[in-house]
Amino acid sequence: MGDKFGAKLDAALEEHERVQKLREQARDKSQADLEQFTSDFIAARDGLFTSAFEKMADQLRTRGYEARYTILDEFPKRAGGATPPSSITFTFSTPGSVSANFLKIYADIHRRAVMIDETSNQIGHGGSQTTGPYPISKVTAEFLEQRIVKLFTKSIA
Repeated sequence: MGDKFGAKLDAALEEHERVQKLREQARDKSQADLEQFTSDFIAARDGLFTSAFEKMADQLRTRGYEARYTILDEFPKRAGGATPPSSITFTFSTPGSVSANFLKIYADIHRRAVMIDETSNQIGHGGSQTTGPYPISKVTAEFLEQRIVKLFTKSIA
């Protein structure tokens, strides 16, 4: 009985070690995926998104609108690591208006995807909606232009 019991204990311990290694590998992969997503989002935010928003803001300003974009890092800084990206928001309104329209792009670190909040604050036809998740690669300059034109059209209706 002692040898069989000892063999069963050894088998149980080996299975436990195997499962622990699999869990550790999954955690490592998840952390690597998060780091890659964060890096990709920062690159898109600081490159493509910013460039597209700058060009659209210039176009709106030449037409008499106020337009700007802001980058917010809302997530707490991790010990020993960089602050993960949170959002970039494009805002436009008519000069002197108390209402503004927003398109916010943010990193959903749990889904490893981009989400978009759109808000039109025009009296009588305002509203908000969240869309996504989108892979970072889908959020192109053309995609952002379409979203801003749609929001602009809604805001002047």
